Amino acid sequence: MGLYGWLYEQSFKETPVALQVHSGTGEIVAVPYDGGSGALSVLEEILSYRQLASEPYSPVGWSKCSGCGFFEYCWPRADKSQDVAMVSGVDQGLALALREQGVVTVDDFLSQYDESQLSEFRRPWGKQSRRVGKQVVSILRMARALASGEETIMESPNIPDNYNYVMFDLEGLPPHLDETEKIYLWGMQVFGKKPSEYIASQAGRRGFESHRPLFPLQSQQRGPHLSNLGLIAIFLGKDAGIPGCP
Repeated sequence: MGLYGWLYEQSFKETPVALQVHSGTGEIVAVPYDGGSGALSVLEEILSYRQLASEPYSPVGWSKCSGCGFFEYCWPRADKSQDVAMVSGVDQGLALALREQGVVTVDDFLSQYDESQLSEFRRPWGKQSRRVGKQVVSILRMARALASGEETIMESPNIPDNYNYVMFDLEGLPPHLDETEKIYLWGMQVFGKKPSEYIASQAGRRGFESHRPLFPLQSQQRGPHLSNLGLIAIFLGKDAGIPGCP
């Protein structure tokens, strides 16, 4: 609106009497006019970007980029170049601070910092700065896994010995596709001496009507792990907000 006001002033050689917008609530809202200085400042910034010899840098981040229309442009490039911002735990401020120190890629990061050095590294935090501190262990582990392209075993799983095991799964819409983050599918399948078929429950017009067949499976199978998982399924169903879940 500030730009429209400025254009009006340039065309008719007089200041607009008022700037107003019709809001979504049906109200007429007045917009203060600053002579166009705010709009012109933004245009100057855009022009300066257009005149750069190379693109300005901005670190990628999942929460920042997942819903962006330029995701398919920026993310694959960051992935291909192994940008340090791809490391889980390296947020925007840390990525920018590392870049100022010449750390651009994951390999740069691993070659220049060990655990003690990175722990003491200070990064922007609001108007102050903060040490990376205890996060260093997780960050370096993620960086090594990303650089090697291989999975890293953090700890061997401790799975109780039993003759039946059940896989329970919830599927939800990704946040960048649907802000409601609702569960639309859940199900389970038993593996072992008495395997079962995959039993699923899918969302419909009247909610999760078919979710109850999951629970009679408990009476057909014996074993504490199935009993416990039946209870887990119930609690997860409640937490997920599944209609009709007991």
